[in-house]
Amino acid sequence: VVLRAVVRLLPPAALAQRRRPAAEAYFLPWARALREEVETKIVLVGGLRCTQTMNRVLEEGDADFVSLSRPLLREPDLVRKLERGRTGLVDCTSCNICVQHMEIDPLRCWRTPRRRLFQHAYRRFTGKLNPKRLDTG
Repeated sequence: VVLRAVVRLLPPAALAQRRRPAAEAYFLPWARALREEVETKIVLVGGLRCTQTMNRVLEEGDADFVSLSRPLLREPDLVRKLERGRTGLVDCTSCNICVQHMEIDPLRCWRTPRRRLFQHAYRRFTGKLNPKRLDTG
């Protein structure tokens, strides 16, 4: 039931790869529509990078959980920071460099420390990245 509702609500373009970072919480309208269709817990994914947005989504009941996938790659201790009251933007910039290295290197943020960014540039220019993933960022 839930899968059919999601497929019915999401237009095909929403599932397509993005070439540039999208607006924050870009799946929020579909999460709200899904909330009306099903009685289950909802996890909102899609570019959540500001603590105020995360809190608003949860407080307004648009979702029961928020995803922190890529932000946790950049800041593994992010949840602890949020527990201690951190507010504002998280450090993840949604650059998708981590995605370009999937299936080749360990999953991690390539923007920090700085030497990883240079390693990424070297691998990209020498063709040592997954060619299927180069257009994601």
